[in-house]
Amino acid sequence: MPLFDRYIAVDWSANSRPKGGKDSIWIAERGSGDSVPSLNPRTRHAAISHLVERLEGALAAGERSFVGFDFPFGYPQGAALRLAGRPTWAALWAKIGEAIVDGENNRSNRFAVAAQFNAQLGDDGPRFWGCPVSAASDSLSTHKLARFDAIAEFRAVEKVAKGAKSTWQLFYNGSVGSQSLLGIAYLQRLRARFGAAVAVWPFETDFERQLAAPIVLAEIYPSLDAHDPAVLPKDRAQVQAQVARYASLDAADRFVHALSLPQPFEPQRTTLAGEEGWIVGAGHVGLVA
Repeated sequence: MPLFDRYIAVDWSANSRPKGGKDSIWIAERGSGDSVPSLNPRTRHAAISHLVERLEGALAAGERSFVGFDFPFGYPQGAALRLAGRPTWAALWAKIGEAIVDGENNRSNRFAVAAQFNAQLGDDGPRFWGCPVSAASDSLSTHKLARFDAIAEFRAVEKVAKGAKSTWQLFYNGSVGSQSLLGIAYLQRLRARFGAAVAVWPFETDFERQLAAPIVLAEIYPSLDAHDPAVLPKDRAQVQAQVARYASLDAADRFVHALSLPQPFEPQRTTLAGEEGWIVGAGHVGLVA
């Protein structure tokens, strides 16, 4: 029996102004018995408003929803303790949610927040890096200068997911650090909005062990899977491929496997489920419907 009735994939963006088309936000959705066209909201506010509407509708219909976002949900072990005073994902999410301000026009304070966090992290690193020259300061550099001895540059999952970037990189092609800061702040709003109806994978679900919540939010990495090269832009093709794959896996009772922790990482379960997070499907070789 499938775990979910509705699958949503979000290609997130840290653009500083409203934008559509390539390298912007794309949302794909697949449900039971309905076809929802891909959406290309021009701002983060518009994207979250759309998701709230869709999730409220799913709840009212008694449907269970899986929502994947393509940005890191966590940081390497030790970052939460330094930044938030407690070694948990929830403490760091609360810290980020309180610090980030993002206007309806996509103008945010993400670089200022990163500089503030760097001051807390100290000279021995790690440090956020990458920004326009206009945002550079003594606390935030345009290029990577920090050492990553005390805290790692990459999470465990980023060593498994080929091509995944470090959460500390905020700027330049392929970077995900800004998306993560902004995205986590918005996920905090979704958690406040839906309360006990929402669970964050793998933190609140212990990977596949506690999937009872009607809304599950998870980190995805579309580059792990193939997509239709005829569909443009690539961002749209990737999220469409993701929801199709999730629905297919779930119909075959295989999606639960994609949500589980790969056996080689079982000794790290406490850290991964409590602080670093994971990417859906990462480390599961040959996972097909």
